[in-house]
Formats: sequence, structure tokens, C-alpha cells
Amino acid sequence: MKKIYIIITIFVVAACVAVCCLCNNRTKEKKIITSENITAYLLENGWETDPEMISSEEITIPYEFNETYSRFNDIQKQQGFDLNRFRGENALLITCPVTNYDSENDITAELIVKDTQLIAASLICTGKNGFIKPL
Repeated sequence: MKKIYIIITIFVVAACVAVCCLCNNRTKEKKIITSENITAYLLENGWETDPEMISSEEITIPYEFNETYSRFNDIQKQQGFDLNRFRGENALLITCPVTNYDSENDITAELIVKDTQLIAASLICTGKNGFIKPL
């Protein structure tokens, strides 16, 4: 009987540890579903967008990261995101023009969403002196 209690206790402790690990890994994730949510999220981070100009497309996160994607993921890690656990999976890339960035170039916010959860976010400038920055 004592062995059964020990086994049950070990199982319960292992389950609690697993749940805590999952919760800690998702602390930075936010639900992103509608253009209103996207607009509000960007505004929380200091950026304005035109909701009518938001576009999206399905992408596949590469299974193997090349140097560029590794640098992109390093930027994501600065914000508490990490694309490593989504390698090879499909996601939604949401592109939003940023209307209050002081630049002559077009600046966009790119959000990557997997199953309504935000898993990556960045500011992108493809013009002269282009950049990718944390959101």
C-alpha cells in the first residue's frame, strides 16, 4: 500500500512540474485573432497601424534555420519568444504598416501567429539601411 502512495505522489509531482514548465514557456504568448486585437497589441508596444492595410499569409517555419533565420530568432528571444519549438510547422504571418515610425522608408510590423497565439513579432524595414528590430 505504501508503494502505491509513493507512485501516486511521484506521478502528481511530475504532472505539476510539467504544467509549470508549459505555463512558463507561454508567458510571452498573447492571443491574436482579429485586426482589433492586432491593432491594440501594436498600440501597447507604441506602434500605430491602419487596420484596413493588415494582410496575412500562411507560412512554414523552417525545420532547419539558416543564418538569417537564426539571427531573426535571436531577435525573437530578446522579446521572450523562441521559434525553435515551432520548426517545420505552419503559422500565419501578419503584416501591418507602421504609421508612426519616424522614417522615410516604409516600416512594417510582422507578427507570426500559431493557433491564435503570437509566437514572434518584429519591425521590418526593407528600404535603404533596412533592419529587423524587436517590436
